[in-house]
Amino acid sequence: MAVVIGGCTTDWDDYDFADLRGLLATIRAAPIPTLGICAGHQLIGYAHGAEWGPLGPLQPGEVDPDPRFVPGQRKERGFLPVEIDASCPLFDDLGVAAVFFQSHYWQLLDVPEGFVARALSSWSPIQAIERLDRPVFGVQFHPERFSRSRDAGARVVRRFLDVAAAHQSGPERGFAPFRSRTTRRVAT
Repeated sequence: MAVVIGGCTTDWDDYDFADLRGLLATIRAAPIPTLGICAGHQLIGYAHGAEWGPLGPLQPGEVDPDPRFVPGQRKERGFLPVEIDASCPLFDDLGVAAVFFQSHYWQLLDVPEGFVARALSSWSPIQAIERLDRPVFGVQFHPERFSRSRDAGARVVRRFLDVAAAHQSGPERGFAPFRSRTTRRVAT
């Protein structure tokens, strides 16, 4: 069993956060492996006290990669390089950098307490987070979108499913205690 939290293109300002209280409480307390993708990553961070916000307005000379979506705002869009911390279970065998599909203009601005940053890009210094006391991960990129030549996303999804399967096969009530392999952080 595991939880995967995705997102959509609806702006956070369009939500009534009173309606999200139950979801945020579930994110904080979920006893099973959890993966947040894009807005799900942001929700995990926010639920645990992190600040979030936009990448900011385009600066003179910067090109908008998708003017149909929040025109005039910086965004990461397309298959782009991400520097990763290979000590994170999601990034086993991916080396120090990989290419993932990105589609966002919003990001976490800090790492919540009890988590570490595990990846970064040129515009988003918190591309991935890992909770240190149980298997909760967030990734700003979209691992579910990949191709044969750009398969790092598929490998991340497989690694998460491996973590979830190992967690479920543990001795106590079907759950194994989670221990992050290291507390090393990617520089932010």
